[in-house]
Amino acid sequence: MIVSKISRPRHGKEGRHEDVSKQWSARRIIVPSAVVLGVIGMLLYVYHSIVFGNWNYSYTNCLYRWKPFSSLNVETGGFCYSDISDNVLPIAYSTIHQGIFTAWVPSFSIGAPQGINLYFSPLNYLYMLPFGAAMLLIAIVKVVGAFAGMYLFVKQMGYSARGGFIAGTTYALSAAMVTWQGWPHTEVGMYAPWLFLVLDKLIRELKVRYMVETAIIVFLMLTAGMPTFAAYFFYLAFAYAVFYTCRTHWNHWKTFAATLVAGIGSVVIGVVMSLPYTGGLLTSVGSNGYSESRAGWSSIGLELPQLKTLLFPFLATSTTRNNIESMLYTGVLAIITLGLVIINFRKKPRVGFFAVTSAIVLLLLFTPVFDVIFTHMPMVNTSYKFRIVILLNFALAILAGINIDDLFAHVPSELVDKLKIWGVLAIGFIVFALVAWRTRNTELTAHWTGANQKYVVYVSAALAFVVLLLATCITGKGRGVRVLSQICSVAICAIVVLDTGFFAAQYLPLTQKGASAIPPATQTIQYLQAHTKNGEKIVSKNVDFPVDSPMFYNLRDIRGHGLSMTNEDIKAYYSAIDPSAYTSSPTNTIFLNTKNENLLRYIGVKYIVSSPNQENNPEYSSGAGMKTVGNDGLLVKELDNPAPNVQLVSNVQVYKTNAQVLAAMGKEYQGNTVFFSKEYGVPQGESTRSVAANDADTTAGVVSIDQKSNGNMIISTKTSSDQYLLVNEYDDGNWKAYIDGQETSIYKGNGLFRAIKVPSGSHRIELEYKPTTLYRFFAVAGVGVVLLIGLAVFSKKENVWLRNLRDTEYSAV
Repeated sequence: MIVSKISRPRHGKEGRHEDVSKQWSARRIIVPSAVVLGVIGMLLYVYHSIVFGNWNYSYTNCLYRWKPFSSLNVETGGFCYSDISDNVLPIAYSTIHQGIFTAWVPSFSIGAPQGINLYFSPLNYLYMLPFGAAMLLIAIVKVVGAFAGMYLFVKQMGYSARGGFIAGTTYALSAAMVTWQGWPHTEVGMYAPWLFLVLDKLIRELKVRYMVETAIIVFLMLTAGMPTFAAYFFYLAFAYAVFYTCRTHWNHWKTFAATLVAGIGSVVIGVVMSLPYTGGLLTSVGSNGYSESRAGWSSIGLELPQLKTLLFPFLATSTTRNNIESMLYTGVLAIITLGLVIINFRKKPRVGFFAVTSAIVLLLLFTPVFDVIFTHMPMVNTSYKFRIVILLNFALAILAGINIDDLFAHVPSELVDKLKIWGVLAIGFIVFALVAWRTRNTELTAHWTGANQKYVVYVSAALAFVVLLLATCITGKGRGVRVLSQICSVAICAIVVLDTGFFAAQYLPLTQKGASAIPPATQTIQYLQAHTKNGEKIVSKNVDFPVDSPMFYNLRDIRGHGLSMTNEDIKAYYSAIDPSAYTSSPTNTIFLNTKNENLLRYIGVKYIVSSPNQENNPEYSSGAGMKTVGNDGLLVKELDNPAPNVQLVSNVQVYKTNAQVLAAMGKEYQGNTVFFSKEYGVPQGESTRSVAANDADTTAGVVSIDQKSNGNMIISTKTSSDQYLLVNEYDDGNWKAYIDGQETSIYKGNGLFRAIKVPSGSHRIELEYKPTTLYRFFAVAGVGVVLLIGLAVFSKKENVWLRNLRDTEYSAV
């Protein structure tokens, strides 16, 4: 009897409840598992050429395409991210990869401060791994991180895993997240959906946990290394938080005020913790010429023909500003289904906000209607306006997830309602078909984009049309209906992956499998290494031997790609060498003409590196003396008697302005002379004097030099008279000098360098980099950390207070 009773099927309420519970338990396992499998499939699809093919993921594919590394005959593929290979990678390789933690990088150009964001970003610590693996891992983490944040945010808004998967995939593989991979921009983009997620949680429920998470995410976004992109999302997140706080708590002013204070306070704590990076950045970009060099950029938008890239990436247009940065692609489904915004509009949480966001961003991109506001917004007015494409990608990805998920979740049974949906979808597909027809003969922008890109978009759109039409026809109840609906859900998710994944795969930077992540030193590089062992410098002309890439080989190239290049004194000196040095970029120096070799000698340049193409142009040729020292296509010219990195000089010349100093130095090379300008400061009582021959050995009194990896130096000298110790590395004003333990003054000599007056006799001189402002910012940041820890430690009591505040106010209504 007992067995019979247990095995009897249950048909009452208790039995139905148990069946439902089992279904939900199974669903809680199956759905996340399906999402994880979907992400794995997406990654395998995007990175198939690396997993299954004969390729490595490496941003140094650019180097292998250019001299001197093209002589290595390493096969490359995919897109060339030149700014990564000549800036991000060399700095990471020379510092964090070597386990060096420093505020100064002596091997960058003539020496430069190190952005502290290098050490604040968790992803950068992956560079401590083998370099080739690190590049791939960082790329994958960004994709997965952006997907996960968007997936959870869409679910937090009340939609299903299906909507989360579509939005997450669409955003993680959208134009801005793909074309900026390798740069800090995409790290900011990865954190952005997490910021919206925790803010939404904070709005719904006041908890200290969400405040702490908000502060941490704000900190991570700011210190990722691209605060302009962070500011884009902060402005949008502020609007989101204020709008939905008003809607949620408008009639409960105490909870409303507490929510706003909690959110704003969390952001402030995050900003305070980021000050060692952002504070230094904000206090320098105004004074070093960076802001001035980019004046007017924030009003530069896009021309209407670029709208085509909403449906077809890579399409060339005659008015494209920058086809990489201004590409709008967010997947074809995001655009085709955009009209579904109006279907069930009032029943879809948050859809209105992101629809309005998309409209405003499009107006910003293609019209000047909001320029009067945008161009005066702090933190974003030094960058091209069209870089807000990432906000368009963000909003459209969310709308794609919302619209498609709602279409599946609320299939109408009435024909009238179905006709509305079919009508909206028809408009989307007709617009797509018209654009496809009109652009059928438009060529892709370049060979690396993949010949089949258009056809993948065509196929994706056609398959989506069939699946969406089928999904709207599935009505009724029963296992068969559920199975068919689930098949359609999987199919539409797969189509999103097919579309956006193929697009992303075209942008992978590739080198043939087995190739070194850092190209081996070629014969010319080996020659330069062998002949610059005492701190001598080189200068490479044009783009041969790309900017900063010599850092991989411990070669000190005076060129640089970074914010320090916009400093007034560096810009003046480099422009005196070559007036066209800043033509291509205010932050990236490219020398075409180096005929003023005197200024190169003062800076310590021993070799000019060029190529036959450059030297065959009389306008840019460096004249006689160029020779071949290897088989890699480069030429070198050795300069006679360049200034040593550390020297003791006897003669002094004083001028009123720095321009006069540079003119005098450029006119004649006087190796035993230091030049001062009253503009930058002159030692007290010093005047022009000449007490020794200019061809004297300026290293005779330098007994020993011990230079640390962080740029600090210990120098022993022995002289019979007072002289100036000249260290021919950049003086940014944060260096301290000590003679036999006693602090002494450092003056800016020769327009750029560190000059210290050394008395006769034997002395020990120490130079230490002590950025006082940075230390102060660290102290202030420490206050933010203490506040954050305090919130976490006392969160239990604070949560009780916040809950009581809300419950008391809401129960009184």
